[in-house]
Amino acid sequence: MQCAHVSFRANDRLVAALAERAQKSGCSVSEYLRAVVREKVGLQ
Repeated sequence: MQCAHVSFRANDRLVAALAERAQKSGCSVSEYLRAVVREKVGLQ
């Protein structure tokens, strides 16, 4: 369960790219970002 809120600023180009990749992966932007971060920090 996710219990902490994390946010950051991003330009429109980055947000559009994230939304496109998330859609292609069949998940929300939040789910996509969590998966990417888990992979990057070694929590897969």
